[in-house]
Amino acid sequence: LGLSLAASGQVADMEFTGDIVANVGDLDALSAFAGRPLGGSLDLSASGSVSPLAGGFDLDVEGTARDIVLGDPRLDALLAGQTTLSGGAVRDAQGFRTEGLELQNPQLQVSSNGVYSQSRTDIGLEAALNDLAAIDPRLSGAVTLDASAQGEGRQIELNADASIPDGQLLDRAVSGLDLSFDGRLDGTDLTGQIDGGGQLDALVIDLQGALGLTSEGRSLRNLEASIGGNRLTGDILRRPDGLFDGDISLDAPDLASLGALGLIEADGRASADVRLSEDAGAQNVSIVAEATDASIAGNSIGSLEANLSIADAFSLPLPEGTLNAPDIAAGTVAISSVMIDAQRPDDDATQFSAQARLPIGTLIDASAGLEQTADGFTATLGDLRLRQGDQAATLIEPATVTLSGG
Repeated sequence: LGLSLAASGQVADMEFTGDIVANVGDLDALSAFAGRPLGGSLDLSASGSVSPLAGGFDLDVEGTARDIVLGDPRLDALLAGQTTLSGGAVRDAQGFRTEGLELQNPQLQVSSNGVYSQSRTDIGLEAALNDLAAIDPRLSGAVTLDASAQGEGRQIELNADASIPDGQLLDRAVSGLDLSFDGRLDGTDLTGQIDGGGQLDALVIDLQGALGLTSEGRSLRNLEASIGGNRLTGDILRRPDGLFDGDISLDAPDLASLGALGLIEADGRASADVRLSEDAGAQNVSIVAEATDASIAGNSIGSLEANLSIADAFSLPLPEGTLNAPDIAAGTVAISSVMIDAQRPDDDATQFSAQARLPIGTLIDASAGLEQTADGFTATLGDLRLRQGDQAATLIEPATVTLSGG
């Protein structure tokens, strides 16, 4: 199997002190244990002490890996060629320490020095990826990361900064991209400020917002993000019960530049205002949106006008409002126009009416209903009529489906 493990040293008080050498000629031999395809070779040596019962160690390591395959194309690309690992790592009653710990290969360099413990923290991490194309061919450019954590006891100041001096997203040039986080960790509560900037072609990018991960939920406050004339603003909170509160507003006259940031082809313009709220333990959502000549990832719509409120969106969504959308193309499906009107006669039911036209001239008229029950729901297709020239097909009688206890 090309697998060997050797250790020499002594054991005293349930602690091993000595040398450990591991050689794996082909990691494929371990694929069955990992439950995924593995590949590559590994030679690793460590000197120091290990306390298995306490979970402690004090080791100086040195190793070489070649063409490691872990079953994830992005990780595999980062670990292609020869990767070396060297330095020291310690875990004991005082905490965790890194001492000149370095990982290097032709694509990636990572280093760490410092200490993390209950009483004192002062640790840093530096990383550099020579070209983002190694993990995604739609990207290019070098990226660096510099992060640190410093403090005493539960109060730890966190700082991280990632930057791309020059590169490309899809076929558009980016320069001076920078994303930073300055915050504080207080026990399990994390709060801080996110800031970013740079340029996409000649368009200025700006980002700021306040991040919170606390016992009150996960929040992003005072969000202001812009690229050229596109602007996204809002405040959003994910509560401990999984429901959301907040408002998000998007004004995007140039979807192409937004698409580049998301690594998808896009065009046209769009705007939307979304409000999220909780009501009696249910998630409510209201949406007012417009789009013109919009296309995303090969799907397109000539125009869109939507004004909807959705009750209990995470359980049985009950919408109310209108949606008009002509000239829709999604994959091989094309629709000349769609008009939907939804009304809620009471808190537990919605009635729909819809009209659609297909490019071949087919007209579709339908009405339906959706009603919550004590332990499920009832869906009814009340009317359906298809017309093509002087041909017509009509639903003879309503069709109803009831789900209980599901």
